[in-house]
Amino acid sequence: MTGQVFVQRDDHIAVLVISNPPVNAGSHHIRKALLAAIAEVEANPRLTGAVLIGDGNSFIAGSDLKEFDLRLDPPQTPQVIAALESTTKPFVAALHGAALGGGYEIALGCDARIAAPGTVVGLPEVTLGIIPGAGGAQKLPRLVGKPKALRHIFFAERAAARGNPDRSAKPVNVAQLGVVGSGTMGAGIATAILQSGKPVILIDTNADALEKGCRRIVQALERAVTRGKMTAEAAGQAQARLTSATNLEALAPCDVVIEAVFEDLDLKADLFGRLDAILGSDAILASNTSYLDIDAMAAATTRPDRVIGLHFFSPAHVMKLLEVVRGNASSDSAMATGFALARMLGKQPVEAANAFGFIGNRIYAAYRAACEFMLEDGAFPHEIDAALEAFGFAMGPCAVADMSGLDIAWHMRRQTAAQRSDADRYVDIPDRLCEAGRFGQKTGAGYYRYDDGTKARDPWVEDLIRAVSQEKGIMRTPFSAQDIQTRALAAIVNEAALVVAEGVAIRPEDIDVVLVNGFGFPRWRGGPVHWARQQDADALSAACAAFAVAAGPGRKTGDFRVLELDAKDKA
Repeated sequence: MTGQVFVQRDDHIAVLVISNPPVNAGSHHIRKALLAAIAEVEANPRLTGAVLIGDGNSFIAGSDLKEFDLRLDPPQTPQVIAALESTTKPFVAALHGAALGGGYEIALGCDARIAAPGTVVGLPEVTLGIIPGAGGAQKLPRLVGKPKALRHIFFAERAAARGNPDRSAKPVNVAQLGVVGSGTMGAGIATAILQSGKPVILIDTNADALEKGCRRIVQALERAVTRGKMTAEAAGQAQARLTSATNLEALAPCDVVIEAVFEDLDLKADLFGRLDAILGSDAILASNTSYLDIDAMAAATTRPDRVIGLHFFSPAHVMKLLEVVRGNASSDSAMATGFALARMLGKQPVEAANAFGFIGNRIYAAYRAACEFMLEDGAFPHEIDAALEAFGFAMGPCAVADMSGLDIAWHMRRQTAAQRSDADRYVDIPDRLCEAGRFGQKTGAGYYRYDDGTKARDPWVEDLIRAVSQEKGIMRTPFSAQDIQTRALAAIVNEAALVVAEGVAIRPEDIDVVLVNGFGFPRWRGGPVHWARQQDADALSAACAAFAVAAGPGRKTGDFRVLELDAKDKA
């Protein structure tokens, strides 16, 4: 017989050993034997409970795939689970190796579970088009408590997509869009527009750069076809909707023009002034700036009410987040148009007031600063990244900096150096990396080395970090993963409180939408605001205050209460 369940005794406890070599796959024989063993335990008055355990290297590593195309004879898995749940005696699943699919659903049907280190659990049958129909789809979310987070972010995204709830203005009709700047961001924005079914005019005064940008767009559309996101016919039609030119006058028929030129305020303001003279009076000007002042750009035009920010995240045709930035003079109609564009492009919009870094980059800058402080105080890049990836971030901050390019943030820091107070703590480790020509993956070295394209620790970087600590007289102290997580998350929450208090974000939940969709914060944690609400308020407030003190007098301590639930939500 294939598959057996041996009933052993350990005093008053029965041990049900599931044996179906080599991986203890679930089968008809196993289900039948389990049902009989459960009945045996229930009927024996000398037994007070039972433990289910797998023989060999695994608990139950899924179902026997060979049975999927056959008639499923009873008992089926739901019957086994029903027997476990109806017995008067407790059953505990002792997990090791792998507990997958129906095997994991049986474990979820027990009264409790205990797992050896390294145990892998999951419901991978969904990848075969099979729903976990023996209770896993319901029991797992209830046990792990993640919906309490996933439901939150679901509703937060829906609320954020409406922007200001008091706004009733209608968007303008958008038939033709233009993009100025054919670099990575400009080409990505143009690609997103083309994929939405709208035509776009792409402008770059440099003919070579324009040609390169058009090639980027074609390559992006080809990749979409390869990945099954578009048909070849649809990609061809999208390419046909692209017009390119080197003269700004070609943008005259556009209803909306989005600039994606170099991140320099004077350059952008000059461009807006020139576009103002070319476009129709109702046309909207939008900036893709990450940090710069939307109002300063609007002041260069005769239509400040028609100027907004549309901050895309790279790659713009892939990333869902879009910050719709409200300038002091931005009209409700212009903002409504920004939100309509986001919907057209399939983006997740979040409204932000005009402030340095808006919502996402401002909070991320505080998070990055806390991590840089830890570099000086005793941690190394790989330790910080590992701790935050263990928390659930898609990537650690040092790896992210290497991927996006250290020179981008370096340029911003040099532009704003005059505004920085000497009393504020400043870590120049990233600057020194840039001065050494280490801009990240694109140069083969940043916080890590990438000799063969694979990320690796670099002793040169770690020696540099030690030297910087010594120069500043800092006694380095090792950090645990928990220490790193606490300090980094406190920086995020502290800045989030300031962003809400200053009205940069309309609602606290908008911060969760931004960090989850644009910065790799784990969705299953619901975002930093939702996470913060689950923490001890006193301990978290103290950690926030400690970050503000460490950052220097220019950094305020955020009032944690602005992130708490509204009274109606608490009820």
